[in-house]
Amino acid sequence: MPANLSPKVRKALKVTCWTVGAVMALIVLIGMLLNSSWAQKRIMDMATAALSEKLGTRVEMEGVNVNILTHEARFQGLCVEDLQHRKMLEADRMEARINWWGLTSGKVHILRAKLCGVTARLYQSEEDSVPNFRFVLDAFRPDSTKAKAKTEFIMNSLTAERISLIYNTDSVTLARLALNEIGEGMPWGSVNGLKVSLVSTNDKGETTHHHITLRSLDLSEVKEVPNIDLEVHYLSDNHLPRKNTGKPKRGFFDPGHFDAVVKMHFTVNHFSPDSINATLTKCTGSDTTAGFDIRDLRFTVAANKRCINVTDMVVRQIDTKVRVPTATVTLPDEESGTPLTYSTGIITGETMLRDISRLFAPVLGKFSIPLRFSAVMSGDAGKITFTDAAVSTPDNKFTVSAAGYVDGLQYDDDKKMVVHFDVPKMTASRGMPQKILNEFPFRKFMMKQLNALGNIHYKGYFDIFWKDYNFYGTLGTGVGKVNFSLNVDALNDYISGNVSASEVQLGKVLDMPDIGSTSATAQFRVDISTSRTAAMRRKKGGDLPIGSVKAHVTKASYKFITTTNVIAEIESDGAVATGSIDAPAKVMDVGCTFTFTDTDNLNKMKIKPKAKLHLFESDKKDDKSQAKKKK
Repeated sequence: MPANLSPKVRKALKVTCWTVGAVMALIVLIGMLLNSSWAQKRIMDMATAALSEKLGTRVEMEGVNVNILTHEARFQGLCVEDLQHRKMLEADRMEARINWWGLTSGKVHILRAKLCGVTARLYQSEEDSVPNFRFVLDAFRPDSTKAKAKTEFIMNSLTAERISLIYNTDSVTLARLALNEIGEGMPWGSVNGLKVSLVSTNDKGETTHHHITLRSLDLSEVKEVPNIDLEVHYLSDNHLPRKNTGKPKRGFFDPGHFDAVVKMHFTVNHFSPDSINATLTKCTGSDTTAGFDIRDLRFTVAANKRCINVTDMVVRQIDTKVRVPTATVTLPDEESGTPLTYSTGIITGETMLRDISRLFAPVLGKFSIPLRFSAVMSGDAGKITFTDAAVSTPDNKFTVSAAGYVDGLQYDDDKKMVVHFDVPKMTASRGMPQKILNEFPFRKFMMKQLNALGNIHYKGYFDIFWKDYNFYGTLGTGVGKVNFSLNVDALNDYISGNVSASEVQLGKVLDMPDIGSTSATAQFRVDISTSRTAAMRRKKGGDLPIGSVKAHVTKASYKFITTTNVIAEIESDGAVATGSIDAPAKVMDVGCTFTFTDTDNLNKMKIKPKAKLHLFESDKKDDKSQAKKKK
């Protein structure tokens, strides 16, 4: 101490030093006292007793260690029971480093937090009106009559290991989570082994187990453009046979059976509590069982609480590429009554239908004709509408333009789904229909006659109601115009319909030059059942379709003969087709019977003429008429 100081100053400095020293010593003493095992146990007993009293249930804790000097707190062996005396919350260890001085200004600043071995068991059975954790929320519900104190919560980093949350039959488990710079924009860190198990039950009482595994999620530390890498495994099982079991024509797609792995890489352009803008720069996904195989998926998404906007979407499979320039999804809002709606720009792409064959239609497994397509989509939760739809081959030898909708998506029952499409224009060059049909593995009939139609133009519409398909329209061909209606009864496996034509060059179609222009109407029915057809083939053989045709020819010509009002009928058992043609007249009925076994060689059919004279029948009718007059 300087010698030139006055005695009073010296005395004041001594008092100050002793005071500061006493305060420091008191702080150290209090810190040592609080850090003692006796004080820690007292704090733990007081805390558990207070919590037990406030919650009205048993709260236990094995150990507490609060270090004022190092700003650290540790809790071990926490156990909280629910009101039914079941273990509701258990925690092996909870650690935190807290800035105690921030509490004086209303700030809860956690510098570092760590949770280990935490298990929460939450229940709400059908008999219970409230969940088992409701009493905790009620106990800590703020008093609305008191002024609410503003508390700022800040956490720098969080580490969690072996976390388990159970709610009834659903569960979430986490192997490890590490996040840094939480609350300062986009956090960075990693998530490993996040597993979600859910159980759902549909209207039929069928239960499906869903398992979602987030194998890894990495958030990069780069703040300018954060990157996210994640890998997800999704597994679902309803413990029922697949929907295609015993149905070889049905694809492997079944919402009750999934085993898919998806890998994604995101770049986050903007992040805030109310909005996000991110770019999916790479994504692959596959389900080898179902046939789901996405080689690449890319898009940019901007989302807020009201809507989601997607731009520059590209989806690529093996031989399929789809481009969606823009898409907007309006999210539902109960308060304003806003429903879920969506719309897109013009979707374009190229595809080979075999890419989706295993998923939806095995019959397309060898379909190798490349197709181009475009459409605009819009809709809501129950309906998809397609406008400006177009499909064509690269050489434009086959083109289709259409518009329509799929309704009833809000129902779990496929029987309530309705599909309707209007086709204002379809064109197919000569030979193209045969080329398309040859891509399918089923038996072909009358391909030669199909080729004779030349270029085909179609205008009409079709409706699909579950297993009932209806097609209507007009075919313009090189041999004439045909109006038709066609029904496919997929439930009973029959095709039936009506055909009418005013002027058709039937001889060119059948390769029978002696037949000229024909006007007629006809009804037909064909059996397409695989089992019934196979049984008939084993019994009789043959290559013909099984069915019948009944026609009324209003006008026809054969060589130099022109006739009207002709009735024609054909019955085919698959091996032999037999038919008859009758042209009734006042004096004499003429006609023929015929048989054939090959639709590609109809000109070789066996024909047997027949005639019936009405001359004497006419005289007998006159005699009877005269007798009636005499009476």
